[in-house]
Amino acid sequence: MSNPLLEPIHGVSIQDYAAISAKMASGIDVKDICKLIGIEPAVFE
Repeated sequence: MSNPLLEPIHGVSIQDYAAISAKMASGIDVKDICKLIGIEPAVFE
């Protein structure tokens, strides 16, 4: 059974969110990360 809470939001999956958060914690700017994965920073926020 699939959990609807784990579905992507605005195209950002829970795995993408975790990866972005980890990169941010290591000091990489969120704008640079979003550019690499092809989403706008506003979508992530």
